[in-house]
Amino acid sequence: MDSATPRWRPPLGLGLLAVLTTAAALRLWRLSQNGYGNEYYTAGVRSMSLSWHNFLYNSFDPAGFVSVDKPPVALWIQVASVDPDARVTRESRRDATRPLRDARRPLTGQSPPRR
Repeated sequence: MDSATPRWRPPLGLGLLAVLTTAAALRLWRLSQNGYGNEYYTAGVRSMSLSWHNFLYNSFDPAGFVSVDKPPVALWIQVASVDPDARVTRESRRDATRPLRDARRPLTGQSPPRR
C-alpha cells in the first residue's frame, strides 16, 4: 500500500446542493406557460385553501367528500402559495355548482316527476 496523502474530494453537501438547484431551476423554468397545468389538481388546491378539513384530508371538492389521488404534502406547498384575496367565496361556490342544480331540473314544459 502506498502511504500517499489522499486526494481532496468536494463535500457531499455541495453535490446535493447542485442537484437540488438544477432540479428547482428546471421545475420553475417558464412556469407561466402552463397556466393552471392540470385542472384536477388545481381544483384540489383551491378546495384545500378553503378549510382546514379539506387541507388536512387532501379534499378535491369544497364539501370535503372526495380526496385527490396524491399525498397531501404534494399539494400543501401549492396551497401555501394561493392568494388569500383570490379564494373562493360561498357565493362563487354556489354559482359554480349552478350547472349541477340546473341539470337536475326538468326541461321547460315538463312537470317534475312525482314520488
